[in-house]
Amino acid sequence: MLLNPIHDWLLQLENVKLTGILTEKFSNTKVNNYIEGESFLSSSINSLAIKKGLKVANGGEDLPIIHKIDGVYLHEFRPSSSINYNSVEFKQVNIIYGKNGTGKSSLLEAIEFAITNEIRSVTDYKDKTYKNMSTEVICTTQNGQTILSSSKKTDMLKKLEAFWYGTSSGTGKAMLNDQFFRFNFFDTYSAYKFALEESVDPAKRKDSNYIDKFSRLLFSDQVIVMEKNWLRYKDAFENQLNELTKKYEDRLSSYSMYKQWASEENSSQYNVKLSNTLSLLQKMNINVRYIERLKTNKEEILEFFEILLQHIETVDQNIYVENNKTYLEIMQKRQSLLSSISSISDEIEEDRQAFLKLNDSNLEIKEKTFQTEREIKEKNKEIKYIEETLESCKLLSPILLNEKIVSRVKELSAYEQQIRQYLYFIQVNKKSYQKVHELDVIFLLETEEIKHLKEALKDYENQYQTLAQNESEMKNLFNKMETIQLQLVDLGIEYLEYADSSHQNCPLCGTSSISKSKLIEQIQMTVSTKKEKGIASILKEKRELEHDISTIRLKLSRHEDSQNVLALYEEACKIKGLTRKDFTIDLQQMKAVIGNYDETENELQKTEEQLSLLANEGFTLEKINEAEHILNTNTLFLNAYLDLKQFISYLKESRDEKLRQKANLEAKLKELEDTTHKYLLDKERIFGNKIEKQEIFEEKSKILKEINNVVQLIKAGSAYFTIPEDMKIVTWLNLFKEAHIKCKNLINEFDSPEYYQRRMKETEKEIEKLKVSLNHVKEAVDGINGLRALSSYAEEIVNQNIGKINKYFKSLHASNEFEEIVVVPEGILLKRKHYDQLSKPHELSTGQRTAIALSILLALHFSATNVPKLLMFDEPVANMDEGQVACFLDLLGEFASKGEQIFFTTASEQMYKTLKEKFSKIKIETNYIELTRPDF
Repeated sequence: MLLNPIHDWLLQLENVKLTGILTEKFSNTKVNNYIEGESFLSSSINSLAIKKGLKVANGGEDLPIIHKIDGVYLHEFRPSSSINYNSVEFKQVNIIYGKNGTGKSSLLEAIEFAITNEIRSVTDYKDKTYKNMSTEVICTTQNGQTILSSSKKTDMLKKLEAFWYGTSSGTGKAMLNDQFFRFNFFDTYSAYKFALEESVDPAKRKDSNYIDKFSRLLFSDQVIVMEKNWLRYKDAFENQLNELTKKYEDRLSSYSMYKQWASEENSSQYNVKLSNTLSLLQKMNINVRYIERLKTNKEEILEFFEILLQHIETVDQNIYVENNKTYLEIMQKRQSLLSSISSISDEIEEDRQAFLKLNDSNLEIKEKTFQTEREIKEKNKEIKYIEETLESCKLLSPILLNEKIVSRVKELSAYEQQIRQYLYFIQVNKKSYQKVHELDVIFLLETEEIKHLKEALKDYENQYQTLAQNESEMKNLFNKMETIQLQLVDLGIEYLEYADSSHQNCPLCGTSSISKSKLIEQIQMTVSTKKEKGIASILKEKRELEHDISTIRLKLSRHEDSQNVLALYEEACKIKGLTRKDFTIDLQQMKAVIGNYDETENELQKTEEQLSLLANEGFTLEKINEAEHILNTNTLFLNAYLDLKQFISYLKESRDEKLRQKANLEAKLKELEDTTHKYLLDKERIFGNKIEKQEIFEEKSKILKEINNVVQLIKAGSAYFTIPEDMKIVTWLNLFKEAHIKCKNLINEFDSPEYYQRRMKETEKEIEKLKVSLNHVKEAVDGINGLRALSSYAEEIVNQNIGKINKYFKSLHASNEFEEIVVVPEGILLKRKHYDQLSKPHELSTGQRTAIALSILLALHFSATNVPKLLMFDEPVANMDEGQVACFLDLLGEFASKGEQIFFTTASEQMYKTLKEKFSKIKIETNYIELTRPDF
């Protein structure tokens, strides 16, 4: 049976009525109330329920012990999940394979939900997930088959928890799900995470207790939280014990002191002290009424002493060298300081005004300096532009000043362009150009005539097309008739061959002939003549139409050629610069204007040669255009309205004028900079004087402030005391110091015997009350100190099951490096073979630490007598190497052969194949469940 810390803690804390420290949130008020005598009981733990649960654990024969889960019903489990089946049957070993999202974990959670009413992955138990959702499992138990559903009542959950696992929380909420995850549904990831945490050297970790951390794997979160709660309260109660003990001892010491001061001997000493104090206060000119009250009404005089002490301490904190003088001398010094400070303040103000004036002047100078610098920049730009223009003009002058050559280059270039354009035009209109020399006369038709000819041409062409069609049809008709006639002729000839040789008449038409042969010849000639006559008339009409069409087309063609020649002529006139009035329709003149292509090419060559000679002299159209462009885009040239020679002279004069203006501006700038420098020196001088005067002002003000403090303090205490004008302040302060000490001694050390007798009674009551509180807090501390930490339970569990743990560890860890696991005061250690050396957890590999954690969890499962005989693993080998996986599977096979039902999920196809191969060799019923997503 698993040890039950809650049960042990409750038995211990019930004796001191302090069970609330297990479940209640920490509160200093609860601690203080308990010390005052109130009980601090848990509002959620029922100790009777725990005792009842233990009885159930020891005698619950009517409750089921699950030997095997035969199947699960899921028709009302997570309707929107990826599970696409209503029920699943199980065997001794159940290998569940599927990719992520296919419902492997959901299938295990359905079993968990049916058994415990909860799903661990849903952290909020008020989550809507649980509403309208249920599952059922069919189980084989010690009493046969039974059904467990997710609708069990809390009381039944607690009974099952106590019976199966030997534990009971005794709280309002059942902890069956926590125990199920500890004993049956193995969280291998937590074991792996725990192993990783232990990889750090304990000396470098904040929490180095391995056993303490291991207890987190063995106990529920609720138990762990309870331990944290009572440890927090333990610190609080121990602190209270220390404070109350100190306070109790202080009160005993005070009681002893009050008892001593209340004696007769102490009463005599008090009267002597009072007399001495009154004498000193009289010497200090303390108001008489306060001195008299000191003798009669101590309560009232204490208030006066509090005020008096404040003045004495304040004056003592403001000691000033002038205190060696009398009050009259200090007042005279004060007046002198006021006059001096006023004078210095006026001088500082004058300097401030002068400084501000210099600032304003300096700003004006800065503005002028900025303006001058900007003007100089503009002048530099203008000078630079003039010099660049002057340089350009010097470079361009050889070209632009030779106007005749420039004009000649432009004319030749234009003429060259004209010739090239004309030659290109001739090439484009080559057909028309050739016609020029073929024409002997210009033949032009009127518009109406052209229209009439085109209409006639169209009409003739239509008639011709009709005749051609008739000809074709007639030929087809004659061909058919000819075929028939030939057949008739052949029949007639054949008839004549058989007829009487003297018979010379046609058997069809009766035509007679001198002989048979003549008759046959005559018949054949008649057929041929008719065919030729019919076609000849059509052919005659076609020839006449062809002649008419040809005549019209010739006229139109001659007109079109003449039109093209005229268009070529007009274009040639345009290119050669001839106007409309120079036009003629004389063919010879037109030919002369159009010219000869070869001659035009020669003209082009001559023009190019002339341009080449000019280019050798530096005169090209490109350079001329560039030079003219430079001048025509220059603002100076455009605004000057001068020729080039005059413009160059103008530029030189402008440059010299701009340079002179620039020199004046630079001189002005120098003068402004000098003035700025002078202003800066004046400002530094004024600023230096200001600092010097400010230091004197502050020093004198400090002295005046200290004098004022003394004066104000003396005036403020005038209701209680007076200082003679001829008494030095330091003398008066020394008297105050002495009086201060005597008054404190008189008030705090030597009070009347009646006062101390009264204080004894008050202290005696406090001591009795502290005794009661101390008894309560000691009970709490003793009760809490009797509680065992979870680490001690974990250590005990490991010790109780050390044999099984060692067995499982050796099975999980294939290496023979370690002999056994041992538990010592330092924690859980591993003993190496052939060595006495013990290895600490942080010295082991991650796999070895994981193996230890799993070994203890498995031993925990088999230590519970009535625990459900099933082991569930959800993706358990994700953090294991191949060797560990092989050992782990061997161990699962061993468990299954001894009656443990195994549930194993994996998303790895390779692992699924390995599991199939492994369990196929073992004679155990194995169910291979392959899951897919509904949308796949």
